[in-house]
Amino acid sequence: MKQIILCTITLGLSLASHAIDNEGIPFSTLTDDGLKIEYIIKSEADKTCKISSVDESAKGIITIPETVNGYTVTELGHYALNRNPNIISVNLPQSLSVIGDNSFGGCSGITSIIIPEGVTTIGYEAFWGCTFLSAISFPNSLTYVARGSLDGTRWFENNPDGVVYAGKVAYRYKGIMPKNTTVILEEGTLSIAGGAFNGCDELTSIVIPNSVKISGGDAFYGCSQLNKVIVSDIAAWCGINFSDSIASNPLWMAKHLYKDEYTELTTLVIPDGVTKIGAAFVNCSGLTSVILPSSIKSIGRYSFYGCSNLNSVAFPDNLLEIGKRSFDGCI
Repeated sequence: MKQIILCTITLGLSLASHAIDNEGIPFSTLTDDGLKIEYIIKSEADKTCKISSVDESAKGIITIPETVNGYTVTELGHYALNRNPNIISVNLPQSLSVIGDNSFGGCSGITSIIIPEGVTTIGYEAFWGCTFLSAISFPNSLTYVARGSLDGTRWFENNPDGVVYAGKVAYRYKGIMPKNTTVILEEGTLSIAGGAFNGCDELTSIVIPNSVKISGGDAFYGCSQLNKVIVSDIAAWCGINFSDSIASNPLWMAKHLYKDEYTELTTLVIPDGVTKIGAAFVNCSGLTSVILPSSIKSIGRYSFYGCSNLNSVAFPDNLLEIGKRSFDGCI
């Protein structure tokens, strides 16, 4: 019996090792019309792969397969189709979840594209330089659009001035912003793209709906006149993923948080049920006191960084984690 168990364990370890070893391994196939497409295994356990490149001989209409050699295609990798002006249309598989950085960059022959339901992420400059791309269908699943991903497209240029939306993502402010502008993001907005309001120095206040889950890198960098951030649901605000820079949080520039147009929050009561706070209140110098609920387990990195007038915080007994520089710059 012991010997059988040992063999079973050894076999399991061997299979697990083999699965890990396959991850990252490249392979290639030919389509029915002889086009070479190169792939990389993402996960042997999940049987997923990404496209690393499509041969530069590609032209006309390209169809990306949903499965190949037993692997499901979930990602279009960085520079996969980059700078091929001879491609006029790409049919993307329903299995896709990620469109990588520069994946279509410079494909000036493409005029329209349907991004399938299931895609959650469009990477940095993914469609930059697709100068004739005028029609884009965005899925409801899309939650993250990186900086510059749609710049240089006819689709962006054809949008009117103001906040341009890519599906439910506030992609970028287009045009010259009038003085003393208040931006009210649409209800149902899921995220704010990286650099969306970068350099909008006439932006003075912004209303962010409870539906927002992500704010991209440097979304509010350079908004020098921003002085008011209005949110109606503190629990939802605590849960926003402020991506890869503190300037993704408008409070970094505004310093003052409001629950409506006229009522500033100086005493902040975090609602019961909130278990984690991200970098939600960074540089909020308007805060003087914070009351945390018993449900809080984690205060993340930079949560209250730079809250220069914060002099009272009521911590619960069961708090488990306080992140790096969470209260730096407080009294």
